[in-house]
Amino acid sequence: MKEVYTCHSKKEDKKMNLKPQKQGSQDGACGFYAIGNALSILCPNLPVDEIFNEIKKHYIENGQPVHFIKGLYRNKLNEVLAHVVKVLIDKGHPVDIHRPFWSNAAVSLGDFKDALDEHFANNSKAVAIIGYAYCKNAPNDDYYEHWTTIIRKTTKTLFTFDSSDERKLLPLSMCRIWDDKQSHTIRPYKIQTTETFFLSGKKN
Repeated sequence: MKEVYTCHSKKEDKKMNLKPQKQGSQDGACGFYAIGNALSILCPNLPVDEIFNEIKKHYIENGQPVHFIKGLYRNKLNEVLAHVVKVLIDKGHPVDIHRPFWSNAAVSLGDFKDALDEHFANNSKAVAIIGYAYCKNAPNDDYYEHWTTIIRKTTKTLFTFDSSDERKLLPLSMCRIWDDKQSHTIRPYKIQTTETFFLSGKKN
C-alpha cells in the first residue's frame, strides 16, 4: 500500500534544510532540545542560538539543574515551552500551543494519529513534541524515555527532528499508546499521549 502524505507542502521544504541541535551523550536534556528544535522550525528567521539561549536562561533562573541530567517531566516542559513561546510572541514571532490530550489520554493509537493528521493538515507551519518510552526486551534492560520533535507524518511513518540517535523515520507499526506492559517486541515505542504538544506558526 502506497503511503499517503498528509502534512507536507512544497513551500515548507526550506525547513528540511535545518539540522536538529544535538544533546550530549551523557545528559538527559532531550526535553529542552525538543523545545528548541521545534521552535527553530517555526521561527526560521531567528538564530537557533537565540532560541536555545532563552530556554537555558529561563531554566537556569527557575529550574533545577538535575533535569539536565535526568530529564524533564511533563509539567516542567510545559512551563519552559510556554515561557519561551511568550518571549517569541513578544518579539513578533507568534506561535500557538495546543495540548490535545492534556487531561484525557487518547483511547487508541488511531485517535492519536487522527489528531496528528488534523494538526498538520490545518496548519501550514506545524510541528509536534511527543514523549514516549522504549523497551523491546524483557527484563527491560533497554528501557528509556525520550522527548522528540515530529515534523511530518504519513499513513505509516512519523518523521522526527531529533536531538539524539533516535530513528529519523519512526514506523507507526512499531508504536502503541501507553499501557501496563514494560516491553513489547513488535511495538516497543510506547507513546504517552498526554505528553503531546502541537505547535504551529500563526499569521501576523
